[in-house]
Amino acid sequence: MSDFKANWPDVRIEDIFYATGNSSTTLWRWIALHKARWYKRATGRLRNLPVDFALSESYNHFCDRHGHEPDWMRHLSPDMRSDIRHRWITSDNFDPLWIFWYQRGLGFSFGIWTDGFVHDIAIAFNLFRLGYVRQLGFLHDPVVNDLTADMGMAENFHHSRLAHVAKVGAVAGLIARQIKLPLKLTRHVIAAGLTHDTLTPAGGDSVKPIDPAGLDEDAHYHETLENNPLWEKVSQRYGLDADLLIRTVNGQGLLGQILDLADKTTYVAHDVEAYLKWNHPRKFGIAPPPGFMEIAELYRKLRQTSCRLWDCVEIVAGQLVITNPKRLAGFLKLRALMFKYLYFNPRARYREQMLALLILEPLYHEGHLTREMLIRMTDWELWGWMTDFTGCEIREQLSYSNKAPMVEAFATEEEALARLRVLHTDDQTLLFMLETFPEPSRKAVQMLVRDEAGMVRPFTEACPEEAKEILAIGRDPAPVKLYILDRHKMHGVLPEHLVAKLYARQRERFGLE
Repeated sequence: MSDFKANWPDVRIEDIFYATGNSSTTLWRWIALHKARWYKRATGRLRNLPVDFALSESYNHFCDRHGHEPDWMRHLSPDMRSDIRHRWITSDNFDPLWIFWYQRGLGFSFGIWTDGFVHDIAIAFNLFRLGYVRQLGFLHDPVVNDLTADMGMAENFHHSRLAHVAKVGAVAGLIARQIKLPLKLTRHVIAAGLTHDTLTPAGGDSVKPIDPAGLDEDAHYHETLENNPLWEKVSQRYGLDADLLIRTVNGQGLLGQILDLADKTTYVAHDVEAYLKWNHPRKFGIAPPPGFMEIAELYRKLRQTSCRLWDCVEIVAGQLVITNPKRLAGFLKLRALMFKYLYFNPRARYREQMLALLILEPLYHEGHLTREMLIRMTDWELWGWMTDFTGCEIREQLSYSNKAPMVEAFATEEEALARLRVLHTDDQTLLFMLETFPEPSRKAVQMLVRDEAGMVRPFTEACPEEAKEILAIGRDPAPVKLYILDRHKMHGVLPEHLVAKLYARQRERFGLE
């Protein structure tokens, strides 16, 4: 399936409806059609009977909250049930679960209805919490220079982890369709895509460094299935296997490969759009951050195929194979540039370092903040908790980029620590944060591809020059970053008792006198 069908609906997988192009007409027609079909299934007739307004509102509220009808509906007459359902179906409450207009990098639009497989999964795993957890955590657009700082830039990205998992499930479904997986396995890989980030803590990836093992969603995924009666119902209804889901989320087997590809292409597609829209020089009339034009030019060149790998895959000997190495090369280069200029850019990470390592980590290890709290909180609840605990609006204060620390880069941690001790000797009021970026992973460039000669082999062998270029983009000769924060920049941001704790922890961690 290199292209969608021309007729509507383009593609349906379970209760996910896909459409090509940037037109909203298809999805609006789909919404109207399914409202009519749902009502036809729910009742056979309708009479204009007077129904108590409070009763109708109670029904609407219950359905909106729980996703199914209240039990008391069975005690009403058929005509009253019909009228209440009609009021519900024509209200604003009865809308699709999610609608995602055209995803440029992925090449499709899609919508998900409210009374099917995806909705049941979302309820069972409480995915709606992720709607209030930002996909990029405390990451922000990079601070460029003093002009930018004076303008109060360094804004956060606002797209949510819920939007991400919905798209991962949708892309995983398309990959499964392309390689002709049976329905049972298709359901498993969609479910894995939807639920693989269920245990993402409030604050997202920015918070994970305070407890990398405890806040690893994949390693603890099994917890989402244990003592969960809603999961038991969903698994029985759709024939889902817990062990297969756990293996898939942890990257094992063919389904794990599908999930990995769907995850990578989805987050890059959304993140690059957000990055380019926010930092576009026409928006503020200032110079864009380093790397912006390189990413923008590559994205323009790749157009709709930048992250569209779902329609160029096949199975060979139980392994997922990319049939278009050129398209994979473009995607991997775009991804590498995003890591270099955004994900691993210290000018885009200083706020998450300050919030996570200066503030949350000490409170976490002292037991004031726990893992159980983080995996149940939303970002808003975490920010509220920080305000209540510290007595000050830390998040609001740190939203101004004039709080940005100085950053120095080193080849080794020993060099960074030596520099830190020199700076501390000269000025003992400085606060420090140390971060070491990992070597670029070779996993992505080792994906299997079918080359022009028809041979299946790793991308590094089929396209050695492209693989070398991609790895070079991510290779940082000075991966150790030392963040240096003047005490006066934190004036009024942190209470004095917390600052005293930070100095004590800093002396212990770095062996300072």
